[in-house]
Amino acid sequence: MIKITSPIVLSVALSGLLVALSGCGSSDGGISGTGDPTVMTPADISGSPDNNSTPNGGSVTAGATAGTLDTATPEFQWSATDGADAYQIVLTDPGDNQITYDAGTEACAGTSCSTTPTVAFHNNTLNWRVDALSGGQVLQSSASGSYTTPLSLALTPETSNPSVCDIWPSIAYDNFIVLDNIWNNRQVNSDQWMQNIAASQSAEGGTIASWTYDWLAESDGDRSAVKAYPEIIYGNKLGTHVSGSKEQTGLPETVNNLPEFTVEFAYSETLDGSVERNVALESFFHDSCDITGPCDLDDNRAYEMMVWVNNPESNRPGDLAVSGVMIDNRLWDVYIKPRSDKKYIAFTAQTPITEGTLQWNRFVEWTMQWTAANADSLNINALTSGLCMAAIEMGTELWWGKGSFTLDKYKITKN
Repeated sequence: MIKITSPIVLSVALSGLLVALSGCGSSDGGISGTGDPTVMTPADISGSPDNNSTPNGGSVTAGATAGTLDTATPEFQWSATDGADAYQIVLTDPGDNQITYDAGTEACAGTSCSTTPTVAFHNNTLNWRVDALSGGQVLQSSASGSYTTPLSLALTPETSNPSVCDIWPSIAYDNFIVLDNIWNNRQVNSDQWMQNIAASQSAEGGTIASWTYDWLAESDGDRSAVKAYPEIIYGNKLGTHVSGSKEQTGLPETVNNLPEFTVEFAYSETLDGSVERNVALESFFHDSCDITGPCDLDDNRAYEMMVWVNNPESNRPGDLAVSGVMIDNRLWDVYIKPRSDKKYIAFTAQTPITEGTLQWNRFVEWTMQWTAANADSLNINALTSGLCMAAIEMGTELWWGKGSFTLDKYKITKN
């Protein structure tokens, strides 16, 4: 049964899947409304698991085999250990890559413990255990359990004043996640903003990601602040959304061991009146391939690299450092933020690109070489070979205005 509570909206149409997820502003600039975690598995998306199977609910118990769940964010349950002052959930994917999640003793009531990490692993079969800690040392480890997460649309409860650590509505297919990502909505002064994400099946059998938005007028918020970044994710997004295992995606991986990634894309958009937006791809690089972000005690983000293929009218990503860099037979301007974010770089296309192919590693390699040579003189950090690239993302950073965006093609090939 699908239970929908406003402001989340679900619609199914066409021959494949069409799902719209709404985030509407409340009086305090957040999302209003609450609801039960709900899941709908798209029957017509290529590569989905056995859609005729019965989901096994939304919780997993240490040492038990749970099978396929109906959620990508299950509740983990285990027994308390005497003398423990913290617990750590250790998740292992089919490629033996580990991601950890920290939980304190407040997760326990008597001898029973449970927590629901804000991490969405879509389309994964995972082993997991709980380590009981004392003073940072492992006292005892539980037996390993296992569970499988669906290739699915996941609608989760919405709370007022969502922070960057809330799990926003998302749609998963193949090795991709479409994410509603309203990370900075508090910069809007009104409660009338809107953003929807959707996925539908094309006539050729592929999947089309899209979103619509209305972030109101330039005067309704901080004109220099990005309000949202609806996007599609390939890989691991800040430790909160994982689109597939490392075996499937090749990510996360250290820069010096990266596969060659080729990104093919094509998009169209409609802009209604005054709209300030870009179309941008990006990757975050972390100190470790155990990816963590702002939702964790240890945020190990170490670098952000953006590639703007279509620029806004007035806002720019920082200070212009180099003009006319040739990469992939196109000219780019390079921006940095030495005063506010020393671990950031952005390439902006001198000519808008609505479809094309990017050799992603060329941007990574250029950034490594250039930042190593100029870090001291420009007061920025260098991107180094030991950092771990987590994902390749594409979306639209939105400052203000109303429009729609359709990503007709987003294909990533790794060699």
